Amino acid sequence: GFSFDCATEGEIRFVLKAGGDPKNIIFAHVIKTPAALQYAASVGVEMMTFDCKEELLKIKKYYPEAR
Repeated sequence: GFSFDCATEGEIRFVLKAGGDPKNIIFAHVIKTPAALQYAASVGVEMMTFDCKEELLKIKKYYPEAR
């Protein structure tokens, strides 16, 4: 199988529309908006990256189930 590194909601939508499994998507934008985190949660994209404490706290607030 394949895994995908997506930085935007649009890229996530593209991968999902092409049949990609949300479990194989890493949401890797440096600064994620609350809306983008909520979208990722709504479609089952759980894996993401963060580069600073503030981003980790934002992920925890808006998508506590994220990994």
